This record gives sequence, structure tokens and C-alpha cells, in this order.
Amino acid sequence: MHPEIEKYSNDPLYAYLNKKVITLLGRPPAVPERTILLMESCGLLSFRLGSIQANIKIMYPDGDMNVALDKLYAPLAASSFGDVPTIEEFMALPNEDIYLWTQEARAVNAGFFEWIDAAEQLVAALDKEQEKKKGRKRTKSASS
Repeated sequence: MHPEIEKYSNDPLYAYLNKKVITLLGRPPAVPERTILLMESCGLLSFRLGSIQANIKIMYPDGDMNVALDKLYAPLAASSFGDVPTIEEFMALPNEDIYLWTQEARAVNAGFFEWIDAAEQLVAALDKEQEKKKGRKRTKSASS
């Protein structure tokens, strides 16, 4: 077991926090399997998040890459311990691994991913609005 996973799994300071160990399967040999401990938000994770976001701003000062990494990679990496992918490794992960990591991290540390909930609600509202418009068009066509 990775020393970081063992440390934060057993440290009494963090015993009260919700945690979960997951495995990202990767695509060996180029994208190796990784075992990660996800941990609920606490002061340590907030500091880690700020540090990762600052590094992203330095590495990618402008553009869409900055926003994507800031919103997705930073909270994932900040709430994870063990064999955490670097930014470059994250971009090489299979979509299935990114999805799994994101879903599991949201379950353990929802606060870092509230923007995903908001986005999902917006998409659902837009879908409902589209359905209403389609229904109105059908009603008009049928009455004509």
C-alpha cells in the first residue's frame, strides 16, 4: 500500500473524515493502474487545492485548458492521496478512469464539486424546456 494512503487512512487526526480507496485501471504500460485514497474536505485539502490551482495558473496562464484543469483536475488531485496522476498523466487517463475518479470523489467530497451538480441541474432544466417547446409545436401542428 502507498505510504500516503496508509498514513491518512490510519492518522487519528483524520479519523472523523469520510474516506474511500479506489483503483483507476489505466491502460498499462503507458497509463499505469493507480490506487488513490479519496478524503472528505478539511483544512488540509483546502490548502492542497489552492496550491494546485496556483500551479495550474502558472503552467497554463490563459485559455480553456486552465479552466478545465482548475475546475476538474485540481479538486480531484487535492482530495486524493497515494498514486495521484500529475496534470500530464491526468490528460492521458482513459475517460472511464476520469469518470470513476470524479464520481467517487463527488460522493466523498461533494463540496469541491458543487459546480458539477449546478451544471447537471442546468442541463436538466434546459432539457425540460426543450421538451416543453417540442410539446407546444406538436400541439400547434395538431390544431392547424
